[in-house]
Amino acid sequence: MAVRRAEKTLSVAAAKNGCAIACDSDATSFLLAHPRGAYTAARTVHQTKVFDYEAHIQRLVNSTIAMQTEKELTPNAVERELRPRTEATMAAAMQSFKGQFGAEPGEEYKINVLVCSIDKADVQGSNSSGKSKSNGQVLGDTDVYCHVGLLPPLRSEMVKLEVMGLPRHNATAKDSAWIRERKTIYDRMASDVEEVILMDPATHQLLEGSQTNFYAIQDGAVYTAEDGILKGTVRSLVLEVCAENHIPVKLLPPSLDDMERWQACFISSTSRLVLGARSLEYENPETKTLTTRAFMPHPLLDQITTAVRSSVIQKSTEVFV
Repeated sequence: MAVRRAEKTLSVAAAKNGCAIACDSDATSFLLAHPRGAYTAARTVHQTKVFDYEAHIQRLVNSTIAMQTEKELTPNAVERELRPRTEATMAAAMQSFKGQFGAEPGEEYKINVLVCSIDKADVQGSNSSGKSKSNGQVLGDTDVYCHVGLLPPLRSEMVKLEVMGLPRHNATAKDSAWIRERKTIYDRMASDVEEVILMDPATHQLLEGSQTNFYAIQDGAVYTAEDGILKGTVRSLVLEVCAENHIPVKLLPPSLDDMERWQACFISSTSRLVLGARSLEYENPETKTLTTRAFMPHPLLDQITTAVRSSVIQKSTEVFV
């Protein structure tokens, strides 16, 4: 039912600083329409819960501090202001969505929150001096936006991946500037490719996807980068699941040079949870020819996929009433 509705119309809603605002754009366009800032993308569970909610709050706090170094912000001060503003803005956006479109059984929502500097036009309109009024708040010159849209149903089919693009400059902060940068990669991506994997050309190490974390199963162990990546909320769950099921993990980036030893590879993200790759396309570093490595289903990957899906509910927090 949710799929048919998504195909017919763009069902979206948004809010700013706790109040609903007009919105007729998808999440990417919405984020790019506002000043650069810290952002996070979350998913609902059973419509009223948010998966790993606390991790999303901490990501917003840490990324805001990393991007506003001139203020000498502290985590406690930022969270004290940001948490209630984020919750109020999320609630306003969700209320607007359901007011416009209702809620159909089984559908879930993707929630994007952006924390950015006040738009210059808004400052000029409210303050003739052109300076923002902080009212003694450390984030008084900051806006909080939220975009809500339908989340596609989870898929089980294996997907095609492609090695393309360089690692991002500052992977530790979830910076909306990356959305603009990765668009140039997407413009070159074939329509049947699910995700692009970023590679360090000097080492041939595969660090992460443009909006996912990346893993390879090699010699019965899961390899995934620990440094130089944005550690997604689903990645944390993948690592937990591996520990609980005694699946060996090597916190090392998979290497293109070791690909022949891989038994499988996969990606994880908020919207996908875990998706295995049926193939990985890449340019052979030696011959410079386009090469494709195919993969078959693997029991270890199936075990991880199933365990992650069953654990999502336990890791979710009631947010919307």
